[in-house]
Amino acid sequence: MKKIVTLHQIKAITQLQQWADGFIIGNKRFGARLSASFDPDDINQAIAHAKSYQKEIFLMANRIFNDEDCEAFAIWLRMIDVDGLTGIIVADVGAMSVLKVLGWISKAVYHPETLLTNQYDANVFADEGIYGAFVAKEITLEEIKHIGMNRQLKLFMIGHGYLDMFYSKRQLVKTFTIKANVANTFHDHKHLTLIEAKRDQEPYPILEDDAGTHVFRYNVLHTDKHVDQLRRAIDYLVIDTLFQSDAYALEILKLYHHPNDQLRHDIIQKFKETWDEGFLFKPTVYKMKGESHD
Repeated sequence: MKKIVTLHQIKAITQLQQWADGFIIGNKRFGARLSASFDPDDINQAIAHAKSYQKEIFLMANRIFNDEDCEAFAIWLRMIDVDGLTGIIVADVGAMSVLKVLGWISKAVYHPETLLTNQYDANVFADEGIYGAFVAKEITLEEIKHIGMNRQLKLFMIGHGYLDMFYSKRQLVKTFTIKANVANTFHDHKHLTLIEAKRDQEPYPILEDDAGTHVFRYNVLHTDKHVDQLRRAIDYLVIDTLFQSDAYALEILKLYHHPNDQLRHDIIQKFKETWDEGFLFKPTVYKMKGESHD
């Protein structure tokens, strides 16, 4: 199982490569919830830098596309050293169609957030010739292992970080500031939280970027205790450091290289985070109207 991490600065590759197997980089025109946005020249520099250490690199292009985005994406990709990429992470089948037309479908990594919940859905896309796909964030460890044992393509999962639980293409923070008659100085601000009256001790991180508005779980997902089980099912474990830094990424990578209770405790205390295991042991139950579950 390879560990790949989101990147804040290209120069951090030099230090992170000691522990990471690869990196994720992107541009805000086509990517959402990015640690940082890089122009094509910087992306090509990052590709070359990663390759100099024999590391893999993925391009994040996970926005929901419209027709104009598809056309622009095709033009933009021609400025990128796509051959140097291991994969291109997309959330929209329109983006995948662009890659197919351009002859790069074998680079596609499908990341539809919550949709891939079983082996059959994952393997349908394997028939399209794509490189890999992300399992849904809301399935259990046992379900992940089952999919992993029956996969026909490279399997990815978010292994560490804040899980996005709400996404709207609308600029909701901007709408709020207009209503409140204040200046919107909060776009791309990574320190905003949303507090719910019934859960005032668990503020949700919220981010408005060019792709829209995103609300995240309060707790940070961690899976370091289950690395041995996951490595038999997952090909790529993603460490997402959106609200932190490359320095944080380094410590997390060390933890996942050699999981231990003391290091985990030290990181939690140092960065003042609250961690849990997400949905690994919490099966999702859909309750129909009028139905009860004992």
